[in-house]
Amino acid sequence: MDWNQFAAYGSEQVLKTKNKAELIKTLNRLFQPIAPSVVFSDSKQVYDLSSITPKDTSDLQNTFW
Repeated sequence: MDWNQFAAYGSEQVLKTKNKAELIKTLNRLFQPIAPSVVFSDSKQVYDLSSITPKDTSDLQNTFW
């Protein structure tokens, strides 16, 4: 993933939004392909972390960036 390109493109898309609803829709569209569990909203969301946690995590390693 070219994060610099994504940031430039994403910024361009965000600047085109005219209101909060368009901003939320744009952010969800931008991040859905790369982070499908991320949800942008203007209201509090109930989130079940177990829905994205693999059943067996013994072979997984933490990733940071």
